[in-house]
Amino acid sequence: MRALATLPVIVLIGLLVGSVVTAGAEVPLILDRTIPLDGVSGRIGHVAVDIAGQRLLVAELGNDSFDIVDLKAESILNRIGGLREPQGIAYVPD
Repeated sequence: MRALATLPVIVLIGLLVGSVVTAGAEVPLILDRTIPLDGVSGRIGHVAVDIAGQRLLVAELGNDSFDIVDLKAESILNRIGGLREPQGIAYVPD
């Protein structure tokens, strides 16, 4: 399952929103970059994005953990471990 240890950021966000609507036309999302998630094995449950803070929040179902990824620095800011199969995630700016 090492293939899941690299997070295709734009593709995962694309799964959430499907495509981008620009000037009334749908434009498919393309892979911009990948960010390695060292130490992750198994499935990723869900993701959420903090656009203003440029962070991606990743529930790592198979790893029993949750990552906060800095999209600008392309690295993990923090990992919370010891969770039991985290599957849902939401970001509330307030």
